[in-house]
Amino acid sequence: TTRRKKLSLQAQYLSLLSSHPFLMNALQSGLISMAGSLTQQVFFSNETTAGPATIDLHPILKFAAFSAFLIAPTSVIFYRWVSQRTWRMPVKLAVEWLLFYPFLNLEFFVANFAVENGGALPINVDDPSVWAQFARMNQIQYYFWIPWSLGRLQFCPPGLYIVVNSMGSFIWQILLLKLQLIK
Repeated sequence: TTRRKKLSLQAQYLSLLSSHPFLMNALQSGLISMAGSLTQQVFFSNETTAGPATIDLHPILKFAAFSAFLIAPTSVIFYRWVSQRTWRMPVKLAVEWLLFYPFLNLEFFVANFAVENGGALPINVDDPSVWAQFARMNQIQYYFWIPWSLGRLQFCPPGLYIVVNSMGSFIWQILLLKLQLIK
């Protein structure tokens, strides 16, 4: 603990992130997600109605739980796995864009469907409207996440990819809710 007192706040954060990647990424992803849900509700949910914004805790807690317990652990595993590959950066980005992002969307989509339908799984794979929504989410994601990941690659060390992506998710979540691709 004496050593920790001498470390700057940033150094302490990076040390904790390195020694406890699942816990730290879960905490920060959950908190950033809560902030995104709250921001969306306060600034965008009542655009068509008069009066003050109302706060619905269900989506705030739901998205925070998804971020902390699904997205963050999957991201830690993925980025650890990718960092161990000797692939060139374009290949790593292609794997991220073509495999990882759609997988995260599927993970999120199934969890959201289950929560919103009282735990009803499996999703009716024969219902084209269910998959049309998922396909639309995947199409739209590339307009946001490809430029975001290129910027992240230029300005961010690999150890901070997940928190930077969580900040991107803050914006992405607002977009998904605004476009009514999730509820």
